[in-house]
Amino acid sequence: MDLSGLLDLFGYSIYSPEMAQTLEQCGISHPAGKKLKLYDSLESPSGGLSLWFWWKEYYREQIAEPQGTVEPDGRGQGSQELVFYEVRFTPEQLDNVPLPFGLRFPATPDSVLEAMGRKPFSKTKNYVGESVWTYYEDRYELLVIFDLTGTAVRCFKMIALTRKVRQKIDFLENLKEQKPNIQPERIPEIEALLQHTPVAAWRRRMKSGDTQFTSESLKAAEPLFADFLEAVCKATARKNPKSIYTAVTKATKAFNKFARNHPGVIETEEREEIVIFFNQAVKRTGFDLDPAFDLTEEHRAW
Repeated sequence: MDLSGLLDLFGYSIYSPEMAQTLEQCGISHPAGKKLKLYDSLESPSGGLSLWFWWKEYYREQIAEPQGTVEPDGRGQGSQELVFYEVRFTPEQLDNVPLPFGLRFPATPDSVLEAMGRKPFSKTKNYVGESVWTYYEDRYELLVIFDLTGTAVRCFKMIALTRKVRQKIDFLENLKEQKPNIQPERIPEIEALLQHTPVAAWRRRMKSGDTQFTSESLKAAEPLFADFLEAVCKATARKNPKSIYTAVTKATKAFNKFARNHPGVIETEEREEIVIFFNQAVKRTGFDLDPAFDLTEEHRAW
């Protein structure tokens, strides 16, 4: 068995001939007429392989154009056709079977590094304490999940990247390239934003009778915006793009704490106002930034 080309089928309908052929090769049955539900999976009876599916309209909106579909397009027409978007590999019955990216079981940290040719984008731990390495490769996200000893891979999880995640990765990987764009002479423009923070709009709404705000919550929010702008100005003076991004991250986390201490203050409208304000400040540094890109999303809890 060779599973190294399985990712080429991401986006293909469960009903496509290509998918049917792959399921047959993997010994996975999908009874004719059986409808899968959103996030359903098909498992190899011998273990080691599971294929996961997503509604084609979601796939189209967030990832790419689906392939090999047979049902009419559009949610309004009742189509619940699913497409392949995620695959998980575990060691059962897969020893030395070729997997995508040149990976194989048994797998260790060293063998993963050798196959991928570089260190992971990030290293974290999941809720049970297992180490998880994350790689972003072209249009895919690879999660390498180790056992609790950290010496052997328990699972490879590969997922189709959404456009939003690809945009975030491109932004972070090319952060250094923003340095020539940074213009320290625009620091006064950044400082001027202190007179136009969302707090001014929140205060007006409070005076108009909006009870979600209090004098205490507004007083607590003001220094968070001021500290953010000060950090952005310092980073701009040094022409340091990483520090500019770090200023956004720290401010986002500060508002996480603010939201816990003042529940109900940050709703949808307030969240949009904060994100727009942060983007305005970063744009004034000279950063080349898509207006629709949300710098806070990765760390935001509000």
